[in-house]
Amino acid sequence: MLLRASRSCGHQPWQADHRYLPKANNAGYSAVEADQDREVHVVVDPASGKVGVTQAGPPTVTGIADRAPNASGWYAAPVTVSWTSKASSDLAAAASTSAPTVLSLSGRAQSATSAAACDHFGNCATGTYGPVNIDLDAPQVALAVQPTAPNGRNGWYTSPPSVLASCTDALSGIATCAQPVTVPDGTAQRVSLTATDLAGNAASATTRALNVDTHGPVLSVSGVAAEATYVLGQIPVASRSAVVPPTAWGHSHTPLGRRI
Repeated sequence: MLLRASRSCGHQPWQADHRYLPKANNAGYSAVEADQDREVHVVVDPASGKVGVTQAGPPTVTGIADRAPNASGWYAAPVTVSWTSKASSDLAAAASTSAPTVLSLSGRAQSATSAAACDHFGNCATGTYGPVNIDLDAPQVALAVQPTAPNGRNGWYTSPPSVLASCTDALSGIATCAQPVTVPDGTAQRVSLTATDLAGNAASATTRALNVDTHGPVLSVSGVAAEATYVLGQIPVASRSAVVPPTAWGHSHTPLGRRI
């Protein structure tokens, strides 16, 4: 084996179960096996005078996210990946540690890559963490009122309209979309429906003001009796009135009405 060596002092003694070279000076060496371009490390044990040889590879770099994704495997906010580095050999000093990496954009199956981490022999490596799914955008909610236009006069519905939601999400997909709602009697009612995506983002949409009155006016006649017989010239004066439901006049439901 052809070795090219350079001196590197201050290493710790090597273990007894490794192959040894003849006694050398009280110093450590880093040597390269030229035919395979593999790095080996040579260290002197000052107590025994033996020299240990081992082959060392690059450090191992491991990433970990600042939190776990949700149950659907998505994040709704940027993710910070921290890195740890470990040298491949006890002979090598601890490898340098890369600064954290922040994944701040929306995207599916993203990965983070560390900066190079190197041990004191010059072996370097990078780490990769992923896949990471991030969706920073809320879903889209569109509402439709059916019937589209009021079926009564003056902007009033005389039968209950329904409000339906249409929900879309371009990245993670829809998790929940509100069910249709039937609007009861009332004035200036606004209906809000909500959708959520698989990342946990939520969005709502609200209808225009809806006026609903499903009860017609109540007509009554007074002064005469039903099915009664009257003598000509003695017929009593009859009067009529109509009680309009309070909703049609912008009031809450009460026993009171308006006479016309």
